[in-house]
Amino acid sequence: MAEYTIVGNSIAANSAAARIVSLDPGARVTLISDEPEPYYSRCALMYYAMDHCCERDIYIADKVHYERLHAEVVHDRVVGVDTENHELALESGDKRDYEKLLLAVGASPRRMGIEGEDAEGVYDFTTLEHARKVRADAERCERAAVVGGGLIGSEVAEVFHKLGLHCDYFVKESTFFPAFCSADQSRIILRRFGECHINVHMSRTLDRVQAEDGGRITAATDTEGDRHEMELLVRAIGVTPRTEFLEGSGVDVDRGILVDDTMRTSAPDVWAAGDCAEVRFPGRESSVIQKLWYTAQPMGWIAGAQMAGADDRYEETITYLSAMFMDLDFAGYGEMPAPWNGLQEISLTAANDVDSARIVHDGEKVVGITFLGTALTKEDCEHLVLEEMPVETACDTVRALYEAKMHDRAPKARIARRRRLSRRPPFWPFGRKKTWRV
Repeated sequence: MAEYTIVGNSIAANSAAARIVSLDPGARVTLISDEPEPYYSRCALMYYAMDHCCERDIYIADKVHYERLHAEVVHDRVVGVDTENHELALESGDKRDYEKLLLAVGASPRRMGIEGEDAEGVYDFTTLEHARKVRADAERCERAAVVGGGLIGSEVAEVFHKLGLHCDYFVKESTFFPAFCSADQSRIILRRFGECHINVHMSRTLDRVQAEDGGRITAATDTEGDRHEMELLVRAIGVTPRTEFLEGSGVDVDRGILVDDTMRTSAPDVWAAGDCAEVRFPGRESSVIQKLWYTAQPMGWIAGAQMAGADDRYEETITYLSAMFMDLDFAGYGEMPAPWNGLQEISLTAANDVDSARIVHDGEKVVGITFLGTALTKEDCEHLVLEEMPVETACDTVRALYEAKMHDRAPKARIARRRRLSRRPPFWPFGRKKTWRV
């Protein structure tokens, strides 16, 4: 009877466990996690923080789930790995042997590195515990702030708005979410934040946090020297793969835990998957870290298959992003312009000055697309990119869509025919419950 040890208890870990038991029904699985909760949806944290749902609504796993995976869950933190002796060191002081090991430890929130950021009332927003603290603190606060112009930062700004708090939002870039948004889309999103009375401070971040004698945050000074009063602050400036516990272990790390397309690390009988993994694909010089929920699932699936003896391999996925900026739907698919790729873009905005498209091309065909406002499906985005649609054809298609004034906010397939089932791995561990925006 083979024994499998998985460090982590989120999507990559549970996907791996599911694949293991499907290939090795007699497997014994141990999940080691420093979070006391069962497997839950991190994508739903904002809805919980806004009090749109309760905790049980965001749980994906229950007792039956772990029984089905033949899994024992150990609540502890792994602080060291001895690959020569196949042994794990735990924070509690215990030691655990392993036969086959998967590291699905995720990533840690980045710190700002400024004076006073350890004050009471300064939080991150990547775990359920973080969301609990933010939600509890918000009940006794009037002024809050968030720093970081990514998806989590925008979600937290919406949380504060929905809870009725005065919100200052600090974004160090000169335009909003420039990796995916066009200048027009940035302008539209920032206008919507303003209409919701969220004070967005572009090209600024925080320089110092001020606290009262009891250690509670009272204000912060931004990089322009302006002082802003606040009782609650959330950092959302990105995450870093967790690798610190692997020092001296023999597992190679760079920006993340280095793996190949089988999710194997440099150490025997050790794999890694999810946000912590840095993948080197055959024939490519550069490595890739994909810190997304939907990419962690197939990574875990491949790792579990390899651990159980199958020869599945991970194929790099085309980047897909779906989000909401307040009540504006946003979706992106494919490549985006960058200084090193020479790609060009065309921005199209509808007459309502809300619906907008960013069409990315190589001079001939579409290689990437983002839509803001009108909610299109993933199939629509895929259609434009995977069909290698000529640029002019794509522009005509989008213009026709906007001229039709189909500006409702319900996701509909308007360009491609909607498929019955989207392409996805054989196992999709999201449970049956859904959390809806109200």
